[in-house]
Amino acid sequence: MLTHVRDFLEAHTGRPLRSNRFLLGVSGGMDSMVLLDICRRLELNCSVATVNYHFRPEADRETELVVNSAADAGFTCYQLHPDKASSSGNLQQQAR
Repeated sequence: MLTHVRDFLEAHTGRPLRSNRFLLGVSGGMDSMVLLDICRRLELNCSVATVNYHFRPEADRETELVVNSAADAGFTCYQLHPDKASSSGNLQQQAR
């Protein structure tokens, strides 16, 4: 799996992986946590970004997981906590 990811990234960036810098969008879900772990194993130069809208009870726990996992991997983690007042209504419509 690691070889496939490394080959894919090198083919699509056109440069050796060590000369790239990646920003990972990590939600705390299984897919993005696996992506974070793969990048850690490949020793990529990464930073992590996560957004917590505080819409679900487990959101704070997921953000903590992302922050801790990023720190464990040696990645800088950027957090965004949008103001709930500005996040009311249909979130998908606002994103458009």
